[in-house]
Amino acid sequence: MRPRQPLTLPDNIPRSEYDSFIQLPGSDIVLGRNQMLNDLTREDQFKELAYQHLHVVSSSLFIPYLLHVNNAYQKRTPLLTVSGKELTREQVRDLHTYLFRRCWINLNDEFIEGDGYRNFSLLSRRLFLGDNNLYREETMGGIREKSIIRPLEKCLMTDVQIDLAPRAFNTQGLPTKKSKQQKYEHGKTLSYQYPSDFGFNINFIANVDCINLDCRSHDPGTSPHQGVIPCVEGVRQKTSRTS
Repeated sequence: MRPRQPLTLPDNIPRSEYDSFIQLPGSDIVLGRNQMLNDLTREDQFKELAYQHLHVVSSSLFIPYLLHVNNAYQKRTPLLTVSGKELTREQVRDLHTYLFRRCWINLNDEFIEGDGYRNFSLLSRRLFLGDNNLYREETMGGIREKSIIRPLEKCLMTDVQIDLAPRAFNTQGLPTKKSKQQKYEHGKTLSYQYPSDFGFNINFIANVDCINLDCRSHDPGTSPHQGVIPCVEGVRQKTSRTS
Protein backbone atom coordinates (compact mmCIF):
# COMPACT_ATOMS: atom_id res chain seq x y z
CA MET A 1 0.00 0.00 0.00
CA ARG A 2 1.35 3.42 -0.94
CA PRO A 3 1.99 5.52 2.22
CA ARG A 4 -0.09 8.65 2.71
CA GLN A 5 1.66 11.87 1.78
CA PRO A 6 2.47 14.46 4.45
CA LEU A 7 -0.04 17.20 5.15
CA THR A 8 0.49 20.88 4.47
CA LEU A 9 -1.44 23.65 6.22
CA PRO A 10 -2.48 27.14 5.05
CA ASP A 11 0.48 29.29 4.03
CA ASN A 12 0.07 31.63 6.99
CA ILE A 13 0.91 28.78 9.39
CA PRO A 14 4.69 28.38 9.45
CA ARG A 15 6.11 24.86 9.35
CA SER A 16 7.74 25.55 12.69
CA GLU A 17 4.21 25.35 14.18
CA TYR A 18 3.20 22.07 12.51
CA ASP A 19 4.05 20.11 15.66
CA SER A 20 1.42 22.09 17.58
CA PHE A 21 -1.33 20.35 15.57
CA ILE A 22 -2.43 16.71 15.95
CA GLN A 23 -3.71 14.62 13.04
CA LEU A 24 -7.18 13.13 13.41
CA PRO A 25 -6.96 9.49 12.24
CA GLY A 26 -8.75 8.64 9.02
CA SER A 27 -9.01 12.23 7.81
CA ASP A 28 -6.98 15.27 6.80
CA ILE A 29 -8.37 17.32 9.69
CA VAL A 30 -5.90 18.52 12.31
CA LEU A 31 -6.60 19.98 15.75
CA GLY A 32 -4.50 22.31 17.83
CA ARG A 33 -2.87 20.82 20.90
CA ASN A 34 -3.44 23.97 22.94
CA GLN A 35 -6.54 25.86 24.02
CA MET A 36 -6.34 29.50 22.97
CA LEU A 37 -8.10 32.90 22.94
CA ASN A 38 -9.36 32.61 26.52
CA ASP A 39 -9.58 36.37 26.91
CA LEU A 40 -12.09 36.87 24.06
CA THR A 41 -15.85 36.52 23.75
CA ARG A 42 -17.18 33.51 21.86
CA GLU A 43 -17.93 35.72 18.84
CA ASP A 44 -14.44 37.21 18.82
CA GLN A 45 -12.89 33.75 19.17
CA PHE A 46 -14.56 32.74 15.90
CA LYS A 47 -13.38 35.92 14.18
CA GLU A 48 -9.80 35.71 15.41
CA LEU A 49 -9.44 32.13 14.19
CA ALA A 50 -10.83 33.18 10.79
CA TYR A 51 -8.02 35.74 10.48
CA GLN A 52 -5.61 32.84 11.04
CA HIS A 53 -7.40 30.65 8.44
CA LEU A 54 -8.58 28.34 11.23
CA HIS A 55 -11.98 27.27 12.57
CA VAL A 56 -13.47 26.46 15.97
CA VAL A 57 -13.66 22.70 16.38
CA SER A 58 -17.12 21.10 16.55
CA SER A 59 -18.27 18.23 18.72
CA SER A 60 -18.24 15.91 15.70
CA LEU A 61 -14.46 16.35 15.52
CA PHE A 62 -13.60 16.99 19.14
CA ILE A 63 -15.10 13.76 20.53
CA PRO A 64 -13.09 11.52 18.13
CA TYR A 65 -10.02 13.59 19.06
CA LEU A 66 -10.70 13.12 22.77
CA LEU A 67 -11.08 9.36 22.29
CA HIS A 68 -7.90 9.27 20.20
CA VAL A 69 -5.89 11.01 22.92
CA ASN A 70 -7.34 8.69 25.56
CA ASN A 71 -6.36 5.65 23.47
CA ALA A 72 -2.84 7.03 23.07
CA TYR A 73 -2.60 7.55 26.82
CA GLN A 74 -3.52 3.89 27.23
CA LYS A 75 -0.77 2.98 24.71
CA ARG A 76 -3.23 1.75 22.09
CA THR A 77 -2.25 4.17 19.32
CA PRO A 78 0.33 6.89 18.58
CA LEU A 79 -0.36 10.61 18.37
CA LEU A 80 1.12 12.20 15.27
CA THR A 81 1.69 15.87 14.55
CA VAL A 82 1.17 17.43 11.14
CA SER A 83 4.87 17.01 10.39
CA GLY A 84 4.52 13.28 11.11
CA LYS A 85 6.35 13.27 14.44
CA GLU A 86 5.06 10.93 17.12
CA LEU A 87 4.45 12.54 20.49
CA THR A 88 6.67 11.26 23.27
CA ARG A 89 5.17 9.46 26.23
CA GLU A 90 5.61 12.58 28.34
CA GLN A 91 3.89 14.76 25.73
CA VAL A 92 0.97 12.32 25.54
CA ARG A 93 0.61 12.41 29.33
CA ASP A 94 0.67 16.21 29.34
CA LEU A 95 -1.99 16.44 26.62
CA HIS A 96 -4.16 13.86 28.36
CA THR A 97 -3.88 15.71 31.67
CA TYR A 98 -4.92 18.94 29.97
CA LEU A 99 -7.95 17.41 28.23
CA PHE A 100 -9.05 15.35 31.24
CA ARG A 101 -8.19 17.66 34.13
CA ARG A 102 -7.97 21.34 33.27
CA CYS A 103 -9.73 22.71 30.18
CA TRP A 104 -12.90 24.62 29.32
CA ILE A 105 -13.56 24.64 25.59
CA ASN A 106 -16.23 26.31 23.46
CA LEU A 107 -17.30 23.97 20.66
CA ASN A 108 -18.73 25.01 17.31
CA ASP A 109 -22.28 23.79 17.90
CA GLU A 110 -25.57 25.51 18.71
CA PHE A 111 -28.93 23.78 19.14
CA ILE A 112 -31.65 25.47 17.12
CA GLU A 113 -35.20 24.61 16.16
CA GLY A 114 -35.22 22.37 13.12
CA ASP A 115 -36.32 19.12 11.53
CA GLY A 116 -34.05 16.65 13.34
CA TYR A 117 -34.48 14.55 16.46
CA ARG A 118 -36.91 16.15 18.94
CA ASN A 119 -37.28 19.06 16.48
CA PHE A 120 -33.62 20.12 16.92
CA SER A 121 -30.95 20.96 14.39
CA LEU A 122 -27.26 21.66 14.98
CA LEU A 123 -25.81 24.93 13.73
CA SER A 124 -22.07 25.21 13.05
CA ARG A 125 -20.39 28.35 11.79
CA ARG A 126 -17.54 28.71 9.32
CA LEU A 127 -15.90 32.12 9.09
CA PHE A 128 -13.54 33.01 6.25
CA LEU A 129 -11.54 36.00 5.17
CA GLY A 130 -13.28 38.05 2.52
CA ASP A 131 -11.00 36.93 -0.30
CA ASN A 132 -12.51 33.43 -0.22
CA ASN A 133 -15.03 33.57 -3.06
CA LEU A 134 -16.79 30.37 -2.02
CA TYR A 135 -18.49 32.01 0.93
CA ARG A 136 -20.50 35.19 0.49
CA GLU A 137 -23.48 34.68 2.76
CA GLU A 138 -22.66 37.40 5.28
CA THR A 139 -19.87 39.93 5.69
CA MET A 140 -18.57 41.15 9.05
CA GLY A 141 -15.60 43.48 8.93
CA GLY A 142 -13.83 41.66 6.11
CA ILE A 143 -14.94 38.21 7.32
CA ARG A 144 -17.54 36.10 5.54
CA GLU A 145 -19.68 33.57 7.33
CA LYS A 146 -21.31 30.37 6.20
CA SER A 147 -23.81 28.67 8.52
CA ILE A 148 -23.99 24.89 8.31
CA ILE A 149 -27.27 23.48 9.63
CA ARG A 150 -27.78 19.74 10.00
CA PRO A 151 -30.76 17.87 11.51
CA LEU A 152 -29.92 16.56 14.96
CA GLU A 153 -29.25 12.85 14.93
CA LYS A 154 -30.86 10.67 17.58
CA CYS A 155 -29.08 11.14 20.89
CA LEU A 156 -29.71 10.76 24.60
CA MET A 157 -32.05 13.28 26.22
CA THR A 158 -31.12 12.71 29.84
CA ASP A 159 -28.11 13.57 32.02
CA VAL A 160 -25.99 10.41 32.24
CA GLN A 161 -22.49 8.94 32.21
CA ILE A 162 -21.18 7.84 28.79
CA ASP A 163 -18.48 5.29 28.00
CA LEU A 164 -15.45 6.73 26.23
CA ALA A 165 -15.90 4.51 23.19
CA PRO A 166 -16.81 5.34 19.57
CA ARG A 167 -19.89 3.10 19.69
CA ALA A 168 -21.41 5.36 22.37
CA PHE A 169 -21.61 8.46 20.09
CA ASN A 170 -23.32 9.44 16.86
CA THR A 171 -21.52 11.15 13.97
CA GLN A 172 -22.24 14.57 15.51
CA GLY A 173 -20.28 13.69 18.63
CA LEU A 174 -23.35 13.30 20.84
CA PRO A 175 -24.02 10.20 22.95
CA THR A 176 -26.53 7.55 21.97
CA LYS A 177 -25.88 4.95 24.68
CA LYS A 178 -25.43 5.41 28.40
CA SER A 179 -22.77 3.61 30.37
CA LYS A 180 -23.59 0.69 32.62
CA GLN A 181 -21.41 2.48 35.15
CA GLN A 182 -23.27 5.61 36.27
CA LYS A 183 -20.50 6.80 38.57
CA TYR A 184 -17.79 8.84 36.88
CA GLU A 185 -14.56 6.93 36.21
CA HIS A 186 -11.52 8.90 35.10
CA GLY A 187 -10.43 7.89 31.61
CA LYS A 188 -13.43 5.57 31.18
CA THR A 189 -16.58 7.70 31.25
CA LEU A 190 -17.80 11.19 30.41
CA SER A 191 -20.52 13.19 32.13
CA TYR A 192 -23.20 14.40 29.71
CA GLN A 193 -25.76 17.17 30.07
CA TYR A 194 -28.39 16.92 27.36
CA PRO A 195 -29.82 19.89 25.37
CA SER A 196 -33.08 20.83 27.03
CA ASP A 197 -34.02 23.79 24.81
CA PHE A 198 -33.13 25.75 21.69
CA GLY A 199 -30.32 28.30 21.84
CA PHE A 200 -27.84 26.29 23.89
CA ASN A 201 -24.21 25.80 22.84
CA ILE A 202 -21.92 22.85 23.54
CA ASN A 203 -18.96 23.21 25.88
CA PHE A 204 -16.43 20.66 27.04
CA ILE A 205 -15.22 21.10 30.61
CA ALA A 206 -12.56 19.10 32.44
CA ASN A 207 -11.48 19.44 36.05
CA VAL A 208 -10.24 17.19 38.84
CA ASP A 209 -13.78 15.88 39.43
CA CYS A 210 -14.84 14.85 35.92
CA ILE A 211 -14.98 15.64 32.21
CA ASN A 212 -18.29 17.03 31.04
CA LEU A 213 -19.93 17.45 27.63
CA ASP A 214 -22.28 20.31 28.49
CA CYS A 215 -25.08 20.85 25.95
CA ARG A 216 -26.83 23.50 28.04
CA SER A 217 -24.32 26.32 27.81
CA HIS A 218 -25.04 29.98 27.14
CA ASP A 219 -22.37 32.40 25.95
CA PRO A 220 -21.09 33.95 29.22
CA GLY A 221 -18.84 36.51 27.54
CA THR A 222 -15.14 36.46 28.30
CA SER A 223 -13.49 34.14 30.81
CA PRO A 224 -9.80 33.65 31.64
CA HIS A 225 -10.43 29.90 31.56
CA GLN A 226 -12.78 29.43 28.58
CA GLY A 227 -11.16 29.15 25.16
CA VAL A 228 -11.29 27.29 21.86
CA ILE A 229 -9.31 24.61 20.07
CA PRO A 230 -8.52 25.46 16.45
CA CYS A 231 -8.93 23.02 13.59
CA VAL A 232 -8.19 23.11 9.90
CA GLU A 233 -8.19 20.73 6.96
CA GLY A 234 -4.75 20.02 5.62
CA VAL A 235 -3.81 19.22 2.05
CA ARG A 236 -1.82 16.18 0.98
CA GLN A 237 0.63 16.83 -1.82
CA LYS A 238 0.05 14.56 -4.79
CA THR A 239 2.96 12.68 -6.19
CA SER A 240 3.11 11.30 -9.70
CA ARG A 241 3.19 7.55 -10.10
CA THR A 242 6.29 6.01 -11.56
CA SER A 243 6.21 3.02 -13.78
